[in-house]
Amino acid sequence: MRSKLNFSFVEALKPQEKRFDVYDTQQHGLCLRVEPSGRKTWSVVFKWEGRMERYTIGLYPDVTLADARTKAGDVIAGVKKKKNPNHEKRAELEAAEAARLAALTALAEQLNADTFSALRDVYLEKYASKKRSGRETGRILKLYFKKLDTLKAKDVTRAQIRAILDDLEETAPVMANRALAAIRGMYNWAIRKDRLEVNPAHRIPAPTEERERDRVLNPDEIKKIWQTCDAHRSAVANSYQLRLLTTQRGVEVLSMRWDEIDPETHWWTIQRDVAKNEKATRVYLSDAAWRLIERAKARNEKRTKRQGGPSPWVFPGRRHGRPVIEPKKVMKEIFEAAGIENWKGHDLRRTGSTIMAECGVPGNIISKCLNHTEESGRDSGSKITRIYNRYEYDSEKQKAWIALGNRITFLVSDLHVVKAN
Repeated sequence: MRSKLNFSFVEALKPQEKRFDVYDTQQHGLCLRVEPSGRKTWSVVFKWEGRMERYTIGLYPDVTLADARTKAGDVIAGVKKKKNPNHEKRAELEAAEAARLAALTALAEQLNADTFSALRDVYLEKYASKKRSGRETGRILKLYFKKLDTLKAKDVTRAQIRAILDDLEETAPVMANRALAAIRGMYNWAIRKDRLEVNPAHRIPAPTEERERDRVLNPDEIKKIWQTCDAHRSAVANSYQLRLLTTQRGVEVLSMRWDEIDPETHWWTIQRDVAKNEKATRVYLSDAAWRLIERAKARNEKRTKRQGGPSPWVFPGRRHGRPVIEPKKVMKEIFEAAGIENWKGHDLRRTGSTIMAECGVPGNIISKCLNHTEESGRDSGSKITRIYNRYEYDSEKQKAWIALGNRITFLVSDLHVVKAN
C-alpha cells in the first residue's frame, strides 16, 4: 500500500488482523508498519547487494512523520554512498556489549579484593537481575547490609548477619525474613560458582514466624468493593475487579496486552515472562470479565486521542508505552471508600478461588485456574504422569471461570441483599 503520508492519515490508520505496511510516496523507502496490537513503527526499506533490507527508525508517535522522513532521507543517502545503516547499528551494539563485558570484567577483577560489596554487585549483575525479584533483592542487599560492604566476603560472620537481622526485626519483622533470604541466596550462588566455600547465613533461623494470610472476602464485602471500583472508574479499580473474576495475580492483570486476548474466543494468554512461576497459561474471560475489557477498550480509545497513539496495554500507564503501576494512592482511596478493614489486593485471588470451590469446581481444576505449579511427587510413576499429561483442562477451566463470573454478577447486583443480624 502506498500513499502520501500526512498526520491525519497516519492517525486514522487502524490495526487489522495481520500487520500491514504503508509506504510514503513523498520519501523514497519510508515505511510505516501497523501491527495487530496497534503499534506503528517507522522503517526504511532499501536494496543492498541485490536483496532488500529494512532499517527500523522508531515508534510512532515517539518519532514524528517529519523526523521519520528526515531520517529516511539520511539513510537512503548513506546507502547510495555504500553505507549500510544496519551494519553501523550492529557495530554500535557490539561496541556497547563489549563495553558492558569490560565493565563486568572489571567487577570480576575487583573480586580479587573479595569485598562483600564486590561480590554483591557481581551477583546482582550476573544472576539476580535476571529474576523478577532482582530489583528488590538488590535494594535489600544494598540497604540493610551496607555495614558489610568493606569486609572480605569470606570473613563475614554468622554473628554479624544475626546482629543486622535482629535490629531489622524490631522495626520490620517480615522484612528481616526477606533480608535473610537475600543474603543467603547471594552466598549460595557464590558457592555454586566456586567463589566461596562457606555460607555464613546457612541455617540461621527466620527471625519472624510468618502466618499464611487466609483472608477471604464475604459477599457483603465483595459487593462494597465492586461498587467502589465502579464508582472510581480508573484502570487500577477495574484491574481489581478483573483480578477477582480471573483469579490471577495483580502483576499479571496489570501487564495484560491487547495482542494476548482473542476477541473471538475470549481467551487471554499470559506469557511465561509475566507469570510468577514462569509458566504460560490461558485464562477464559467470562461475560462479566469481558464487560471490563470492553470498558477498558472504551477508556483507551479516549486516551488514544489525547496521547496521539494507541497503547498495547489494556491498562496503560501515564507514560506512553508502559502499563499502569498499582499506585498506593489509588489503592488507599479504594480501600477507604469501601470501608472494609484488613484486606489486600491478593485477597481477591483467594476469594475468587474460594467461590469456585463453593460452586463445586474440583480442587485440581482450581489449581489449574490459579496456574499453580504441581508439587513434585516422590515416586517415579507420578513424575512420569506429570511429564506426559500435557492436557491443559481448558474446557474445565472455562466452566470454572463462567461459574465464578455468574456468581460474582449475582453477588454485586441489587438482587443480592445481605440480611442484617
